[in-house]
Amino acid sequence: IDIIKKMKTAIAFAVIVALAICVPPIPSHPDGFVFSSPETKKARIDIYEDLLCIDCKHFEGPFKNFLNSHEVDGVAITDLVEVVVHIFPLPYHHHAFFPAQLGAFIADQNNNHTEFFEYSDWIFDHQDEFNSGSVELTQPQVQAKLCAEASADLAFLDESACLQEFSNNDHNNDARISFKLAAYYGVNGTPTTFLNGVEVDAPLTTQGWVNLVKPYVTSEATAF
Repeated sequence: IDIIKKMKTAIAFAVIVALAICVPPIPSHPDGFVFSSPETKKARIDIYEDLLCIDCKHFEGPFKNFLNSHEVDGVAITDLVEVVVHIFPLPYHHHAFFPAQLGAFIADQNNNHTEFFEYSDWIFDHQDEFNSGSVELTQPQVQAKLCAEASADLAFLDESACLQEFSNNDHNNDARISFKLAAYYGVNGTPTTFLNGVEVDAPLTTQGWVNLVKPYVTSEATAF
């Protein structure tokens, strides 16, 4: 029975991706949440994550350590590399779309992406509560739980505004467009990493990130 369920989920996911590829939408603004955007950059990293994916949670530590600590010739890596994170909620993470929608809402409400990354860190720390811990909850119950717990810990998020977002779905379409664009670019799992537009294997260690990016950010590398 479990195998049949997994097969049905895989087939449903394939159908969703196929539909997304057939009808790629044009977003009202460039997709993703900007972690760093130097005026003169030597490389660009695009990351596709599901906020309820355990692999993404494990991926975050080495990646963020690389971004926050690595330097090249005394220059912070974030002053050399543009980093954009895209949210790709996988259908088999049953409640993943709600954190994705709320992320778009938070970024829009605060007119920057700083709060989004505080929120995404919070979600990764509380994954279990919205995966196995929410299996028996209805969708409205999951939304209420997300709003109550996130607003209690994040000063910039108001619980009533959060609930209103899920009531009127103002950013529902933003999250759907992000999913369709990711599928159009060939993303079918998380985390998925692109370096200068080319998909690469995501490093599992901070040193792995150093080794991957180093050839593109040295003094000889051309800025753009």
